[in-house]
Formats: sequence, structure tokens, C-alpha cells
Amino acid sequence: MRRYTESYWRSVKSQPLTPEQRIAQDLLSTPFAERFFISPELVNLLRLRVPLLAIEQIRPFLHVLISTKYQRRWARRVRQNFGFGREDAHLLSLATFGIGIAGDILGVDLFVTFDLKLIDRFNENLPGIESRFSRMVSHLQPPYTTAALPEVVTPDEALLLLSNVEGE
Repeated sequence: MRRYTESYWRSVKSQPLTPEQRIAQDLLSTPFAERFFISPELVNLLRLRVPLLAIEQIRPFLHVLISTKYQRRWARRVRQNFGFGREDAHLLSLATFGIGIAGDILGVDLFVTFDLKLIDRFNENLPGIESRFSRMVSHLQPPYTTAALPEVVTPDEALLLLSNVEGE
């Protein structure tokens, strides 16, 4: 979302877009864009730093994930056991245990980020993360037993995955 709003500023100034900004625009123009979620923290940043006109353009994508009671616990375990930073652990756990405002979704399928270090750390630790997650979920009550880890991907990978889904 940040790269998308940066592209708005560059377009207003008639400046060329960076590759990341073009990818962000492509991702948010897919038919699946209305199913994207962002964190409450990002909503606050957008309100402070993005012009109202740009927010109006992205309003359809402003579905917010809300923390559940197990989100903080999972964030702490991800941080302590696998060395993720506080913000990365928070976002990963929100993608796992977050719910939509309507309460109709628990977690997300894809966690999309430009942060290659986060992706590498997640993939390097995936067997341990999956094991720790399975142990934690096995002790929870429904609907939390249906929680699943998201796939952590770059925007390019997300575009490829979404185009495969769209073509089916």
C-alpha cells in the first residue's frame, strides 16, 4: 500500500514510477484487490501522510485486519523463537490470527511484502514455525483451530499466484 501511495505522488508530479511502484499499482488493479487487507497501523499512517484524494482511490482496498486474543501470543512466540523484529512478528501474527471487521475471516492466504529479509527469515524457519504453530493451535478452541499460516511472498509472486487463480 505504501508503494501504491508513493506512485500517486510521483504521478501527480509527472515523475516516472519505480519498478516497485508499478508492481504495487498492478497488484491493486487485479480483480482480487477488493479482498486485500491492511493493518490498523497502516490505516493510521495513511490518514497522516496521504492526501484525501489518494485515499479515495484506495478506499476499496482498505479492509482492516483486527487483532484477536491469540494474535499477541503468536507474535510473541514468532519474535522469541524465530528472531523476527517486533513489527514483523506483529504483522505475521495479524495475518494469521487477524479478523475482518465483519468477523467473517480469520487470517489471510498471502502475506505480500517487499521486505526480502522478512521473506527469507520466514522461509528459512518455516519448518520450525509450522511445528510451533501446530502445537499452539492444537490447544485452542474453535474458530481458532482453523487458523493457518499465510504464504509469505513478494508482490511479483502474488501477481503470478493471483493470475493463476484468475485463469482457473
